[in-house]
Amino acid sequence: MKTCFVSYNGDETIPVARYLRNRKLRKYFSRETSVAVVCAAQLLEGESLHPQTPFYYAAGLLAFEEYGLPKLVEASLTDEGRFSAQQFVEMGLAGISPLTSFKCLQNMSLAFISVELGLTGDNAVVSVSAASLLAHARLAPTNSSVLIGAGKADRDGYAAASFALTTGEELIQFPTPAPGTTALSFLRDLSMGAVP
Repeated sequence: MKTCFVSYNGDETIPVARYLRNRKLRKYFSRETSVAVVCAAQLLEGESLHPQTPFYYAAGLLAFEEYGLPKLVEASLTDEGRFSAQQFVEMGLAGISPLTSFKCLQNMSLAFISVELGLTGDNAVVSVSAASLLAHARLAPTNSSVLIGAGKADRDGYAAASFALTTGEELIQFPTPAPGTTALSFLRDLSMGAVP
């Protein structure tokens, strides 16, 4: 098993461009996607994955990144403070970048990492839970490697990700996470040797 954990404070730039073959893609990245791409690239440096390697990712909660959505809401309200579908279409959407939708979708980290690595095998995105991430990974249709990862971005800009390249046999040996354990904290602890 091979593991990696990386994090960046809100005032730090995530150096994602150095890990991309197509640097134009980074305009679609949220901070969570950026840190996940960096972590996966660091983990897999020198590795050669089979394209069918299963990949499972636990996305962080979206509530911590704004994406300009308050502007959309404000521009969509009438003078009386009521939502107007017409104003939403005519004025609200006009103030939001078309790239925002890519940053809001939970599967973007998994999708961009898969594109970068050429992965076409079984995959799934779960929301936050360590137990859910492990359940998916343990059922991976392979007798070989499995890539698992998790990431998050906080309101203050802090972003972190952790990844593991493991096998089905190792996944079965992992302890069952306590209820409420996030996949990111589980994988971080795993990378620091805190998980038996």
